[in-house]
Amino acid sequence: MTESITKSRDGKFCPSPCSAHTRRSGRRAAATRQRGRRAASGWADCLAAKADRVRQLIAIYQDALGAAPGHLIGAAPRAALMTAGYCHEDPRVVADRGTELVAWYIEQQRERARLVWRDYDPATVPPDYQGYYARDQRLANGPHPGEPTPREVREEGTKFCVGTPAECVRFLKLYEAMGIEEVILLCAVGPARHEEVLHTLQLFGEQVIPHFHPSQPRAAVA
Repeated sequence: MTESITKSRDGKFCPSPCSAHTRRSGRRAAATRQRGRRAASGWADCLAAKADRVRQLIAIYQDALGAAPGHLIGAAPRAALMTAGYCHEDPRVVADRGTELVAWYIEQQRERARLVWRDYDPATVPPDYQGYYARDQRLANGPHPGEPTPREVREEGTKFCVGTPAECVRFLKLYEAMGIEEVILLCAVGPARHEEVLHTLQLFGEQVIPHFHPSQPRAAVA
């Protein structure tokens, strides 16, 4: 797993520039296979998928690499995960503030689902998008009885990288075991304050990243 935070000369931890390789969103199985054959890169969005779904997408992506064109044979997998990030050393702060941030993220998902299809006539939705349309309509009309609360989502610890340093390490190791090697954390979004974002980056630099070792150098993909 590669990290996206570096230590500056004054000893502070700052976000690194994103790596140059192309990332692909693996939300459609067929598209994931096709794109995986063209470029040895993958991108799973944990904001829109559960752990089991990410595991499934990684498997599809890895299968696609096996059927890639000759110039990509033997290419090292490049899979990245994007998710919300918040870290604090006090479990009580995580329980309160972390839950607030998770609730905000979930509501933003609902709002996105409402806006994406707002001007579409359901009768004109292409057949291969009907599943996404139905999923988004259910999301937009939620929450529904029996769905986990934001606190329960945070406590489960598999959808958002929100927790104490130890909990964030467990979250990242879960996805590293699936084949994710780079994580894109969304820290400076929504109601998160500037000081909270800096504190999260500081804790990641000091107490989370040291638990991971950089991957072996990867060959360039033509």
